[in-house]
Amino acid sequence: MIFTFYSYKGGVGRSMALANVAEFMYLAGLKVLIVDWDLEAPGLERYFSDDVEEVLDNPGVIEMLLTYKDEMSLFGPESNKEFLYPDIHDYTIQLHKDDIGETGELWLLPAGQRDNEEQFSEYSKQITNFNWKRFYDRWEGARYFEQLQKQFNDFDVVLIDSRTGVTEIGGVCTYQLADVVVMLCASNNQNLEGSLEMAKRFSSPTVTKLRQGRELKTLVIPARVEQSSEIIRLNEFRQRFIDNFSKFIPQESQLNDRQFFQEHEIPYVGLYAFEEMIVFNQAEKRVPQLERAYLILIQELKNFAPEKHPLSKLPDNLISSLPLLPTDILKEAATARQQLGMREQELAELRRKLAKAKRDHTRTQFTERRELDTHEANLTQAKAGTDEELATAEHTLALTRLAMNQKVSSAEQMLAEQQDEVSDKLAEIERELFQAKTTLTATKSELQAEQKRLVSMQATLEQTQTELSTSQSETASVTSQLGELKGQHDMTVTDLEQKLTVAKIALNKTQDELGERNNLIREYGKIFKVYWFIISIAVITELALLYYLYYLK
Repeated sequence: MIFTFYSYKGGVGRSMALANVAEFMYLAGLKVLIVDWDLEAPGLERYFSDDVEEVLDNPGVIEMLLTYKDEMSLFGPESNKEFLYPDIHDYTIQLHKDDIGETGELWLLPAGQRDNEEQFSEYSKQITNFNWKRFYDRWEGARYFEQLQKQFNDFDVVLIDSRTGVTEIGGVCTYQLADVVVMLCASNNQNLEGSLEMAKRFSSPTVTKLRQGRELKTLVIPARVEQSSEIIRLNEFRQRFIDNFSKFIPQESQLNDRQFFQEHEIPYVGLYAFEEMIVFNQAEKRVPQLERAYLILIQELKNFAPEKHPLSKLPDNLISSLPLLPTDILKEAATARQQLGMREQELAELRRKLAKAKRDHTRTQFTERRELDTHEANLTQAKAGTDEELATAEHTLALTRLAMNQKVSSAEQMLAEQQDEVSDKLAEIERELFQAKTTLTATKSELQAEQKRLVSMQATLEQTQTELSTSQSETASVTSQLGELKGQHDMTVTDLEQKLTVAKIALNKTQDELGERNNLIREYGKIFKVYWFIISIAVITELALLYYLYYLK
């Protein structure tokens, strides 16, 4: 049977209730496993102070999950082999080793290694980085927990301490693993409302479908209930509790709603608020009402067990059969010495039953040992025939691993080459981009220089046009002077020749200047060449005409 202890909020005494239930079942002779699945706030080992250091150094739940992931990554989910699943016994640790043989067995599967600062830091990283959704989707999480359930069958009772609230971790402990969810609820509105929503979810058809038709039973227990004061508020809380959770009362119960919850209340006891303690181990600090509450809870868990289950063999009335502690035995012995023969006869009868039980136990041990010897002999014979097959399998496995390592090395080398090639191409592209940027910059500079040169040429052209206009004005002035010369009758031929010579010199000079300007204009465009040519011809023609007219006269 797997019981998950859950609470919507912390601080309700969930871990303490689980530890006390586990301790009593162990004292009653059952083989009990407690699982600290509250990975984000572990510490269940603190209730068993004699074994704390050894437990903290022992690998636990998180290491078991990571080992499974490592095996899956090596062999793959398609292998579907049993050896993929870590053996839970490699991660559990036995508590109360000194009492072995006198009672049952109490085993603990801790959350993980946290014995020193380095281990605790590593543990924190593992918990933070563990992705539960990916574990289900990529690593066949559902199948793993099915196998874990099968390993839980090695124990009579498994008690899981779950994470509070609505979490993926809590979902694993409740939806998939648990046969019964024991929900503890404190006396405030947050607990009442949150616990009601979770109880509805646990009993919903969706959860039943996820569990492949297995009903998830829920037992709701009022916890840390202050009973010594505020009676009116206490009664109000009890009524709200009944209104919320009456439909979750087991059908087998013979009590009405109020009687059931009032009987199952776990009271708040200040003495146990400062230290993790087991109530059944306290000789000097016994609190009968707390012992009674835990015994009633155990009685209720017993009712969930099938008929032939070891848990169902507990006494029907646990309160009357509460095991006496060593101090109590001494007190009862002192009282027994003062009693009459009836008490002595009862003691003798108990001794006879104990002797018979020891003889039966010895006989059973002898039978089991003989069966074990036979089994070992058969196993030795079978092992002799399988050693060769095992060696062959190991050799094949070694070759497979070598091949896988070679493939991994080849893939890594190929990846490195591809990375180098990509880096070279990237460097080449960067160089080409730099060259293109440099060329673009140079082109921009040349374009700017060309623009400046064009502006300068335009200014020179404008200046040339101005000088041409000035030359035309000078030509007109010369023409005017020649006209005046025509009208002067008293001017001698010598004077005219001198003036004509001066005019020719000026004209030649003007023509030279016009030729130089024409050459400059020719560089700027055909249009200016034609324009300058026409003007030059016109000027020469006009001067020639004037010269011709002058000599004719």
